[in-house]
Amino acid sequence: MEKDKISDILRDEREKRKISIEEITEKTRIPLKYIQLLEKGQWDKFPSKVHLLGYMKLYCECIGFEEEKIKEILSVFKDEEDEEKEEIENYNDGKDIKGKREKILLIFLPLIFFAIYFFTFYLLSEISD
Repeated sequence: MEKDKISDILRDEREKRKISIEEITEKTRIPLKYIQLLEKGQWDKFPSKVHLLGYMKLYCECIGFEEEKIKEILSVFKDEEDEEKEEIENYNDGKDIKGKREKILLIFLPLIFFAIYFFTFYLLSEISD
């Protein structure tokens, strides 16, 4: 299923079932503005991907889509979301190395200081005897 055709599918199905936009707003409590954006395919106008997916699911349930059809529609947007997460993870790879270095330093620095402290006392006790 193509992302560009989803808005047409939603609008056509709503009109076929003779459900008004106002009815959807009333039943789902989705603001009218966002229902219109769903039917126009203006996905980038939503405040977040979570809002888009949530409103899309409510809209689909309201017009009577079966669970499988809803999952198929939402999967188009989730695949894109997974790609974005991969890009972020790849970007963070360099930062993860820095984080690992910091953890190693936090573990080994106290050990080094303890070893210096211990040997200092050991040498002082040997000198005083």
